[in-house]
Amino acid sequence: MKTKILIAAAATLLFTLPASSQLNKYSSMKNESKTEFTGKTRIYAGMSVSYTSVDKQPAGYLGAKAGLVLNDNFSIGIAGSALWYDYRLTGLVDEGTYHLESGYTGLFVEFTQNLGERVSINLSLLTGQGIAIYRMDRAYTESLSWYNEKIDEDTFGVMEPGIELLFRTNDKSSIGLSASYCSTSPLQLTGSSHGMLDGFRTGISFRYSIF
Repeated sequence: MKTKILIAAAATLLFTLPASSQLNKYSSMKNESKTEFTGKTRIYAGMSVSYTSVDKQPAGYLGAKAGLVLNDNFSIGIAGSALWYDYRLTGLVDEGTYHLESGYTGLFVEFTQNLGERVSINLSLLTGQGIAIYRMDRAYTESLSWYNEKIDEDTFGVMEPGIELLFRTNDKSSIGLSASYCSTSPLQLTGSSHGMLDGFRTGISFRYSIF
């Protein structure tokens, strides 16, 4: 996990350095025009849908976030994602099927660099905690006690650097293209690889300015 954290932090730093070099240039221009990305909006909410793979099988994540804008370039907030992995698994049971459930929540910090009145690029870093569960499918749980529905579960730490190209569609809403890399602490789920949930993700995002 320490090696993964160092790699993720280094990647985030490399992303941030070129953008930071432009900070003074844009700070001198901030009074010329105000947009959603330059200080009017203080609280925003967003959703995202992203594609990835788990155990070489296609999978997706549904995400949500809420952020507080600190100044023209930085914001902080909370975010979470839930895994969509629609496969019936059989490897750990003699009868019936089960599926994988997973999700995580955490805090993020985001750096925003304006590319124009309607376009910005956002660099973010999320850290948090998650859980992964192997759970029997409902068709086979009627005869099981509640404590037998779970085959195995484990918690994990997560670090996720990301980049997003955001386009403002009106005064309140924006749409974006996103990419990130999720790195977790080693999973201890029976019959699974330690890095099963690690990997790149690409997707689309939506953001709404609350006020």
